[in-house]
Amino acid sequence: MNPDDALDAYPPPRDLGDSGRGLWAHLTEAYSWRYDELVMVERACRLVDVINRREREVAELGTLEATDHRGAPVDHPVAAGLARDLNALRLVMASLGIAGSTSTSTRTSSQARSVAARSAANTRWRTG
Repeated sequence: MNPDDALDAYPPPRDLGDSGRGLWAHLTEAYSWRYDELVMVERACRLVDVINRREREVAELGTLEATDHRGAPVDHPVAAGLARDLNALRLVMASLGIAGSTSTSTRTSSQARSVAARSAANTRWRTG
């Protein structure tokens, strides 16, 4: 069996939340990944879970501002963390060749060609 064949049914990590599992299902059903790429897929899924948790925290706070030790308004640490996590997700998705939103993702043309070439090579390898 070709090692890449096993990736088609790669199960999600057990401790992912609902959002992370949803993204995992979408990305692993829509694309074929190598094991090294699955590490980044997992990171993206974990970030989605963290982002959703932070969004709930921001909603509970009702504000994106806090005050510093002098009473001056500053960004709330949860909001700042949310911004960092959103940027990290954008970077992880870009490293995977996923453009745009996570719900309607498309791989870049060069990475799509790479996947197509790998698939063709695997087909030749299996058929001799």
